[in-house]
Amino acid sequence: MNHHGCLEGTPEYVSPDENNIAMLDAFSVTSQPEIHKVSSGSDTGYYADDDEEIKVVSFFMDDEESASSNLRYILKPDSSYILNLGTPEAVDYSMSYENSLTKIKASSADSVYFTPDDAVILKGIATDYTIQNVLNSEYQDWYSFTVEGSDVSSVNFEKTKDGYLLQASSLNDVTASAFGDTAEASVNFSTDKTSVLLYEIDEETIGVRTDSDNDGIYETLIAQTPEPEAGDANKDGQVDILDVIVINKAILGKESFSKMQTRASDVNKNGVPDSADSLTIMKYIVGLVSSLA
Repeated sequence: MNHHGCLEGTPEYVSPDENNIAMLDAFSVTSQPEIHKVSSGSDTGYYADDDEEIKVVSFFMDDEESASSNLRYILKPDSSYILNLGTPEAVDYSMSYENSLTKIKASSADSVYFTPDDAVILKGIATDYTIQNVLNSEYQDWYSFTVEGSDVSSVNFEKTKDGYLLQASSLNDVTASAFGDTAEASVNFSTDKTSVLLYEIDEETIGVRTDSDNDGIYETLIAQTPEPEAGDANKDGQVDILDVIVINKAILGKESFSKMQTRASDVNKNGVPDSADSLTIMKYIVGLVSSLA
């Protein structure tokens, strides 16, 4: 392994796909964390006896002058790992398994646990966090799903067949966002519950459900991606001349609209954005009509 994080004699970065390995990058570390392979399916489970298989090397990015603060761990592709920090500190980790990449940032972490099934467990002290899961292939209509929250002592983020399960000591002011080739969605929510299911309603709408009766089924919808304001064709949060321009482009076939954009643009409710919608929105902008609802 050379100082670029590449195997000696290899001109390109090592990738988990090419070498049948997993890799964990730890950026801007202040102290080297203790890392263990975990032999059970829990962050509190037993450590495996083959930690010697873990290899670590310092590396630097092309735009950095120093390699001393970045570490790369070369790991087994089918194993789970836990990183224990001696004292709570800010972390910036990127874990690559064969078909996924999970990024986690936290302001005050004690430990971080990764599995090849796209599960992450973070423990810390009043920590803010951002967790992103990026897949090689689409999951539902999205490749990337991110959650952001604050002031928690624990977070468990896990991809399931029904969506993403998020468990945390506090779920106040949480933002979830998703991106695909042609779709994106986001939602902000708060709940007194400590567990929610984040799932796709459609490619532009994330739903948030809780398990109200504690039977293991997340049946209660508490939040979802809001519809844009009528006339807000470009979904930037306001109705202005830019919306008229993008609608006119769509009418001429120079712009493709998503379902949500179509609903926002169709102010006359005839099922399709057309010149009448464009004219009505223009009248609204200049004050000739008072409402688009």
